Amino acid sequence: MEASPANVVHVLAVDDDPSARQLIADYLGHNDIRVTALESGKQIREVMDREAIDLLVLDLRLPGEDGMEIARSSAKTSPACRSSCSPACGTKRTA
Repeated sequence: MEASPANVVHVLAVDDDPSARQLIADYLGHNDIRVTALESGKQIREVMDREAIDLLVLDLRLPGEDGMEIARSSAKTSPACRSSCSPACGTKRTA
């Protein structure tokens, strides 16, 4: 597993909505944080198999996948990685 350079936080920003994913990546990237933007749980697993991740920011409603289950699984395989989940609700009605 490849480690991030010293003192550089590596975050995975995961959302199937390209706009939301880019918003998160842009914000964190402008704050001296290394960000890898992804759109699926499969991509999360691929990156986490080869790199150390500090934080996982993910959508709970990824198509065909349960964001909470991805967060739980990630915590088991990479205990140092923390997760932050968002429901990515577009309207009050769907919230």
